[in-house]
Amino acid sequence: MKHTLKLYKITEFDNEGGFMIYVECKINHKKANLIVDTGASRTLINLDSCKELMISDKNEDMDDIKIETKGIGSTNLTSKPITIEEISFNRLHIKNADAFATDLSDIVEVLKNKAHIDGIMGSDILSQYSSVIDYGKNTIRFINET
Repeated sequence: MKHTLKLYKITEFDNEGGFMIYVECKINHKKANLIVDTGASRTLINLDSCKELMISDKNEDMDDIKIETKGIGSTNLTSKPITIEEISFNRLHIKNADAFATDLSDIVEVLKNKAHIDGIMGSDILSQYSSVIDYGKNTIRFINET
């Protein structure tokens, strides 16, 4: 079954005419916005959004576990593994989605006057659901349910 979502475009955040796209979703039944990033290998949730979205660590024993991941260029990000109980994109409901909590405050700050951003949807979700982005129609379509 195909699930189509509207893409929202964030423009005029840099001097080069660049743009970002994001989707509206629900994380644990609360509204959230995720930047769509085909170059991100994993889905990331901003640390500040985790409490609001009722996301906890995968395992309480993992409180001190931190994973170093690479960002754009040589930027290192420290992140913690988390499980999102439910993330919903319209009719597509993903239960117990693995993700990482990390500090995305730089991105949130740059975009604060354009959109409230809670995280980044990475290629883990995009590939698992055979996503198709249509920039002309400003949509993203999830083809696979599994």
